[in-house]
Amino acid sequence: MKKIEKNNKKIHKAKIIISIACILMLFLTGYSIGKQATKTTVLAEGKIAKPIFIVDNNPEIEITAKQKEGYYYFKVRNYELEEISQVDMQYDIEIIGDIDEAIICTLYRGEEQIPMQENKTQTQKLTRNQKEEHSYCLKVEYDKEKNTSLSDIMQELQIKVHAEQGKHWEG
Repeated sequence: MKKIEKNNKKIHKAKIIISIACILMLFLTGYSIGKQATKTTVLAEGKIAKPIFIVDNNPEIEITAKQKEGYYYFKVRNYELEEISQVDMQYDIEIIGDIDEAIICTLYRGEEQIPMQENKTQTQKLTRNQKEEHSYCLKVEYDKEKNTSLSDIMQELQIKVHAEQGKHWEG
């Protein structure tokens, strides 16, 4: 019996030594039975599309009883030097002012007359990533026969170009 107890003690001692050795190896190798954590770093670079919309215009024109018509030239473009807009641009042109019946405004793009409803054009478009320039001419005429007032008309007209950025861009 003593021999069996002695063998059990040796086996028990060997089990303890093997367990301690396994635990020490786990600590020395850096592996843990517990949670394992990882750290991930993500680098992202965002770009913002650069819209370019420029209106070039001429000095004011003056319409008088002697000079009954005038031409006002302006351009709308989507580039500046070599940089081109990265987004589509939509715009419309509006003539602002209390326009008397004796004043007739006609807008042209090149040789084509642009229809206007309530002194406003339909939406025009400049396409992204290609140079575009739209040249306009506003012809303003004074018809004294349509003037119902005894005095001359003193009036200022303004051209408003309202632009909006399109929904798509490429960068």
